[in-house]
Amino acid sequence: MANDIELFLLEISVKSCKWLILGLYKPPSLNETYFLEALSKILGKLTCQYENIILIGDFNLTVENNNLENFMSTFDLECLIKKPTCFQSINPRCIDLILTNKKKPF
Repeated sequence: MANDIELFLLEISVKSCKWLILGLYKPPSLNETYFLEALSKILGKLTCQYENIILIGDFNLTVENNNLENFMSTFDLECLIKKPTCFQSINPRCIDLILTNKKKPF
């Protein structure tokens, strides 16, 4: 796994249903392609163990980003956050995301 990717893994069980929660942070200076490729490798290893996945954190990317769209499509992820979370410029953006492959429970 990449040593410069900031994340933590947490497993929880809710009504005998096992969830993997990945909390993460992508610094603005970290290359997005590198970040998403490293995250893909990590998820690729973990998806065989978990049917239910949540990624939560500061991606410093919007869901409109092509690379993030491809990543989400690969792992069948949807974003639960629909409103801007970052207001540091004139154009607010949604860069703090919650992605999941099981949207129904939410």
